[in-house]
Amino acid sequence: MVTLLTEIPEYCFPHELRTLRFSATEDCEIKISCNGQEVLFTLTPDAGGIVCLDEFDGLLRDLADNNPQQCTIEWNEGASISFLILPCSISLSHSAKDFCKSSFLTLQTGEKHTYLGAQEYICFFDNSESRPFFALSLLWVNKRSGKTKSQFFLETAGLSVTDKGNGYFVLAFSTSQFEPPSEGYILHTITATAGKERTQVFRVMPAIDADPVTLVYRNCFGQMESLHFFGITTEELKPTRSSASFQGTTRNYLVESVPEYTSITGTLRGGDIAPFEDLCSSTLVFLSAADGDEVCITDNELSISNNRYEPQKGNVKWRFARDGRRFTLSTPKRTFDNTFDASFF
Repeated sequence: MVTLLTEIPEYCFPHELRTLRFSATEDCEIKISCNGQEVLFTLTPDAGGIVCLDEFDGLLRDLADNNPQQCTIEWNEGASISFLILPCSISLSHSAKDFCKSSFLTLQTGEKHTYLGAQEYICFFDNSESRPFFALSLLWVNKRSGKTKSQFFLETAGLSVTDKGNGYFVLAFSTSQFEPPSEGYILHTITATAGKERTQVFRVMPAIDADPVTLVYRNCFGQMESLHFFGITTEELKPTRSSASFQGTTRNYLVESVPEYTSITGTLRGGDIAPFEDLCSSTLVFLSAADGDEVCITDNELSISNNRYEPQKGNVKWRFARDGRRFTLSTPKRTFDNTFDASFF
């Protein structure tokens, strides 16, 4: 007889199931089915009649492959149990049930700095019959008069929300898609909510020293998220040359010319450090938006100091994933297009 001892929740993150435990009086045959794949184990109980399948969380991460997946565990005598595994590549201090009911699927805590024209993505998980809806609250400020105005947008009133299935819902928006309520007002903050507990505040910052650079990456929850670099971005070209001598003449027979970019974050606040680390650990990154050019992060620097007067900063080095050098031909500005009738001159 084989009995499952581990409590399996309705849905969970992989790290919640580090070890699968059974009590058994005979060899235990276990089959794990997930994402169209099956893994079989035959384990012998120890002297106490216990069977342990260790590092079960790593197996679930591999099977889920950055997507929520329905998993089934079957064992002797035809017994089985099914559950939903939610992708999460790190170990959180909270269970999926506790985390998802009060948080968006991001490591960002506190206020997030953004800028006008930036692309933002927010995702939450809720598999209840009556899920909450997204809402955006905008605060506009008139710096001359000191007055403020507010706007409120509901999901049902034109926000771009995607139902990804399995209880995942994503809101994508640009900070420049909203029209000011009156002349002279600039966007100050955007507050996104989904239900009573999930809240994310975006503070719209001015671009002062340099144009911000945005990298959109697949975060530890398998969802797309943006991170903005308000510091400078530099481009460096160091071609890799392969040369040889031909009849007394040395020539480069192969030159790989791929520019590398270094983007500096600017000052990182406490709530920004975990998302920056998440970006540096991501395997899928795009420039500017999720449909932008794919880039490859080649290196990063992040040094955290306990000096309360020293601003925390980081940087990433990246290159385009597909192309080498790029050149954009500038188009001359014209007062009139080619259809202008100049016959009266």
